[in-house]
Amino acid sequence: MSPYCPDCGGRLNWDRKLKHYSCESCGVTFNEAQLSDAMDKKFERPLTDDEKTRKRHDDYLEWWLSDKDKKKKQA
Repeated sequence: MSPYCPDCGGRLNWDRKLKHYSCESCGVTFNEAQLSDAMDKKFERPLTDDEKTRKRHDDYLEWWLSDKDKKKKQA
């Protein structure tokens, strides 16, 4: 895990009793899952135009197929 806070950049300390990280600067606390999610969001790169198009296509296809499944169940 990162030794630095994703919010302010301060140093994180691990508390074994409480099983969470706490920031020395801003006081925010994270469990391991929350810290991992925060770091993923912080370092997430923006999607390219091709990736946006692919995602839009995949979302539409998922919607279209789910609609077909509902129609089959109703018949």
